[in-house]
Amino acid sequence: MSIVKSILNSNESHVYIGYLPLAHILEFATETILFIIGVKIGYSTPYTLTDMGTAIRQGDSGDATLLRPTLMAAVPLVLDRIRKGIYDKINRRGLIARKLFDFAIDYKTYWTERGI
Repeated sequence: MSIVKSILNSNESHVYIGYLPLAHILEFATETILFIIGVKIGYSTPYTLTDMGTAIRQGDSGDATLLRPTLMAAVPLVLDRIRKGIYDKINRRGLIARKLFDFAIDYKTYWTERGI
């Protein structure tokens, strides 16, 4: 409920990235509500969402990088692709980068569970 209050209070600063087909009920409901309250909507596809997308040419940026969204409805398949892309980048940088990344995730989780 707090996310809804946040969106209503500052809808001009939010950007939503839509990537699911509009026939998908989650996308349809989300876009309808956000359109009514005046949130900016940018469109993408699951293949161009991230910089590592399969339809992105080498060296080009994905739609999420270009739009810099603050809101996004997600489905497990796309979240898995995003996670895989992040871990692929981290693993290419070596063991130290991976250990630092794992520490940062654990640190964030520790404090988030305590309400900070």
